[in-house]
Amino acid sequence: MKFSLERPVKIVMLGAGGTGGYAAPHIYRLIHTLNRPARFLVADGDIVEKKNLVRQNFIHADLGRNKAAVMAVGGLRRKCAAETPARLYAEKAAGLLAFAA
Repeated sequence: MKFSLERPVKIVMLGAGGTGGYAAPHIYRLIHTLNRPARFLVADGDIVEKKNLVRQNFIHADLGRNKAAVMAVGGLRRKCAAETPARLYAEKAAGLLAFAA
């Protein structure tokens, strides 16, 4: 099967907590190396709680914020050295919030 290199890559990650919070920065770096249009959708309806800080990829400043929004707005930028033109999205149950990296 052949895929066009001009066609955008679209990745949807459901959950930005335990597994997703650690996988997201690596996916973000991978998208950066593709050097082609890409969209990375991070969806999580949960908020960061104090109990999450022990085992999930969040810091104290993230408390009370939506997990997907933390990853989209600052979490990935804070956890990745590479800058990328890829767009990040955070989805909440009420609607879709778009954030450009």
